[in-house]
Amino acid sequence: TNGTNGTNGAPGVPGTARAYAVIQPTSPSAANLITPSGITSVSETSVGGSSGGVYCIAPAAGINPAADTAAVSPEVSYSSGGAPGVIAVNAQRSHCPSTDLEVDTYAPYVPPATPTLTSGYAFTIVIP
Repeated sequence: TNGTNGTNGAPGVPGTARAYAVIQPTSPSAANLITPSGITSVSETSVGGSSGGVYCIAPAAGINPAADTAAVSPEVSYSSGGAPGVIAVNAQRSHCPSTDLEVDTYAPYVPPATPTLTSGYAFTIVIP
């Protein structure tokens, strides 16, 4: 048999993300920030002949891209064709300034095909 319930503890501090946004690609060289908080700008670049797909995201002061973690996920309503791509954080920031976060977007593929950096896939980003 179960004993009686204890008293409730004090409520915790409400949590929230320190930064978040929806990133909407508008061309292979530009993107929009939708409902951003803690993110100041985004730019898209092409790498090695790709048609975009590399996003450099500038966080607000107090967020350190070298030490803070970001989580990303596909967002279909702002993606071209209404389809999700493959979205990945590049923690090494291979193609962006060290002051920015880097997110790479790829066209959907089936292994053993090679992933291809591609513009047109929207995503959300959250920095807890």
